[in-house]
Amino acid sequence: MKRRNKHLDFIIFAIAWGFIQCVRLIPIQLCSLGMGKLWRTIAPFTKRHKRAIAHIQMAMPHLNVQEHETIILNMWENLGKVTAEALQLDKIIKRKNLLTIDTPEIIEALRENSKGAIIVSLHAGNWELTALPNPVLHLNVMGVYQAVQNPFLNAYVHKLRAPFWPAGLLTKSHGTARKLLAHVRDGGIIGMLADVREHKGIEVPFFGHLAPSNSFPAMVAAKYNAPIYAARVVRYGNLQFRLEMVKISYARTDSFDENVYAATAAIQMQFETWISQTPAQWMWAHRRWGRDIQTV
Repeated sequence: MKRRNKHLDFIIFAIAWGFIQCVRLIPIQLCSLGMGKLWRTIAPFTKRHKRAIAHIQMAMPHLNVQEHETIILNMWENLGKVTAEALQLDKIIKRKNLLTIDTPEIIEALRENSKGAIIVSLHAGNWELTALPNPVLHLNVMGVYQAVQNPFLNAYVHKLRAPFWPAGLLTKSHGTARKLLAHVRDGGIIGMLADVREHKGIEVPFFGHLAPSNSFPAMVAAKYNAPIYAARVVRYGNLQFRLEMVKISYARTDSFDENVYAATAAIQMQFETWISQTPAQWMWAHRRWGRDIQTV
């Protein structure tokens, strides 16, 4: 493995930190709008724009070319807003009027739960805010995220996100799965994004095509007979969001493997339903299907 240049990493971090501090000086609402318009303008000139168009054409062939283009442009604007908002999470968490919880009964069920639970979410709306209720409502949730390669930037990102995860925020590593399993076994809750391609996952239908999907949430649920909940944060206005949750239902059998497949397929089906409702709020630029798209 090639050793990283710590001096270069620090220089890059210093430049990024300076930019972030400048961004944080701008009021959240203005920063979100401005960054959204910037991404909407620049992103169409990138390769990722072509990939996103190819994906939505494959997933939603019933829409015409103009509709595809409009959705993807709106997607880039949403991603720009998410970027700006992610840099000010500590300020957003203090503004309690920004997020409406649509399903308080599920929150209450999670608070009373003693068998452990799994919450899965997707890159839609502002997914960074999915965990916002955790510290406020005293939910014992442990999270996991993909570490940034630059160790200085990673430490900064972790500092911004950690307050959302009362039971700890872990980076993906060989020991992470064991810690997550132990947390659920002991009655805790784990939360993770589960809508990206997983090389070692199982293939289940997603918008009419098989997609390699993360089966870990289903494996944990099958192992400990724990419930799975899907969550999303919908953007419905400028800096106005709604948290929606639903319990994932699927047919259970005596077969562990069958239960894992059924739960994984049910999770992706729920994601597909949500994406169909607000397609401009999902990240179409991900290589979700992998082999289905060979040219982008």
